[in-house]
Amino acid sequence: MAVKMRTGRQSTKIVDPKTGARAADPEFVGARTTHGGTGTSWPEVRKEYQSGKRSAQFNTRSTPPELKSYLTGKTNKLSEDFDEPEVSTSGDIRYTRTAKEAKLPVVDSKMMQKMPTKRATITAPKGKLRQSMPTVEKPVFEAPAATRQKTKTSAAMTGGGKSGLTRATNPKGSLGAARVTTTVNKAGRGYNKEAKQFAAYANPTASGTYLNTASKPEIMRMRAESKGIQKQYRKEGNKEGVQMMRSEAKQLKTAGKFADKLYEKGGGKYFKGSMVDQYRKSR
Repeated sequence: MAVKMRTGRQSTKIVDPKTGARAADPEFVGARTTHGGTGTSWPEVRKEYQSGKRSAQFNTRSTPPELKSYLTGKTNKLSEDFDEPEVSTSGDIRYTRTAKEAKLPVVDSKMMQKMPTKRATITAPKGKLRQSMPTVEKPVFEAPAATRQKTKTSAAMTGGGKSGLTRATNPKGSLGAARVTTTVNKAGRGYNKEAKQFAAYANPTASGTYLNTASKPEIMRMRAESKGIQKQYRKEGNKEGVQMMRSEAKQLKTAGKFADKLYEKGGGKYFKGSMVDQYRKSR
């Protein structure tokens, strides 16, 4: 199967002629770029952002306000200054933004002749060139084991019986039959359910909010607000916004259950509150 290659980014963006919303370029999506990444689209990036996958990258001060408004669903339009995005080899979204040309003031040529001129001077900066910072690898989150060891003690096997072996018994007056201890791995009850509750609490919400030390009552109030915004988006016909708020309300409901465990015991049976920060740093 041939691999699509793009030697450069496209100059004309794909825009829906009726709504003016950004759309995907089928030729660029999935294509290998010259930077070694894979082409994608802004609608796909917004979908991933609203699901919480791209929150860490775009919930920063460096994200342009126009792009943030598009990602959060406040608008479906995105300026053509933003080139089509690509997924880098590290998994992050990479894009370029065309700088707008500054409009120079119109100066009268007669005024230019009267203006005094001064020889330009250039001062070389002192010191050494700043070295590029080495790439810091993210720590790996080690989830707790999903199985637990269970110790079982039973009587030893001894000779005799039809099969040649039989379980040892305690004859009267004896000190007792020999005992054998075995250890087996047993699946932990409720592990998967608790793992989902932990992830719902530790991950940012669809709108990019971290719960941190939020209690269950606070989380339930946030959920009620999300459902209210969802109704408003539905009235406005904002389907993406409705989907984002529905996802957030569902996440908050699950996160509230883990918040209860944090308040009562400092965590669940497997996942503890101390693991939240380690989990977030690994994302």
